[in-house]
Amino acid sequence: MKNSILQLAMLLVVLCSCTRTEDYFSDYNQDPVLTINNDIDFVNDSVKINQNYYDAAYLIEDEEVNGILPTVLTDLRYEIQDENNIRFALDQTGSFPVTISYKDSWGKISKATFTLVVFENLGPIAKLNVSASDLNVTIDASDSYDQDEKYQGGIELYRFYVNRKEIDKTYHSSINYIFQEEGTYEIGVQVKDNDQEWSEIIYKTIEL
Repeated sequence: MKNSILQLAMLLVVLCSCTRTEDYFSDYNQDPVLTINNDIDFVNDSVKINQNYYDAAYLIEDEEVNGILPTVLTDLRYEIQDENNIRFALDQTGSFPVTISYKDSWGKISKATFTLVVFENLGPIAKLNVSASDLNVTIDASDSYDQDEKYQGGIELYRFYVNRKEIDKTYHSSINYIFQEEGTYEIGVQVKDNDQEWSEIIYKTIEL
């Protein structure tokens, strides 16, 4: 009987010792740090829907990652491709909160939340300047711009018009045109962005 009591007491001592050891290492363990796109303060981003997907790179700073993948909470479809990247499918436009969290083997959690705005292409805007020297006219559309140029948008093609008829389609933003006689002319320009969307045609009237 005494031996049984002694063995039970020793077992309790061992269990308490293990618990204290686990608590010690848990307290000593550094909290994990999760960052998105190499920015600890990353809070939002925007992307055009025709890009089809958006990649978010994540980095986990933890003493013992042990292959643990983060969890993701969002209305977007997504795939955790590897230990450094999450790919989100762009199926709809809107503003989508995304929360990515990582829980280490000690139960400590790090979270990162950002908002991803998915939008349709914003069309280009045509701008026109016209200058004349006798019958030689410079038609300049270099001030035209794509409304989403900060999202890799840009102008790639120009159409020029005289009296509502197309006279040139070119990659150059300005052309020189020589008229045959004096008179009143309507000059126009239209531009296309790299999403294949054309602007409205704008016109100016000149007297030669």
